[in-house]
Amino acid sequence: MTNHKEFTIATKIPVYLCDPYSPWQRGSNEHTNRLIRQYFPKGTDLSIHSQQKLSSVARRLNERLLWSE
Repeated sequence: MTNHKEFTIATKIPVYLCDPYSPWQRGSNEHTNRLIRQYFPKGTDLSIHSQQKLSSVARRLNERLLWSE
């Protein structure tokens, strides 16, 4: 993201960049990946799945209760 400073100024939304190979800096991203891998193992080619299947998984993940994870 080369224009992150301009983006922050224009939108007043802060941007945080993580160091490579530092998963502890991206907690929510790692958590989301773990949830997605319940349906699609790491390395799965998502292009072989229909949009309906992908949307169904997204809906299930988005409708989960936070404390049921």
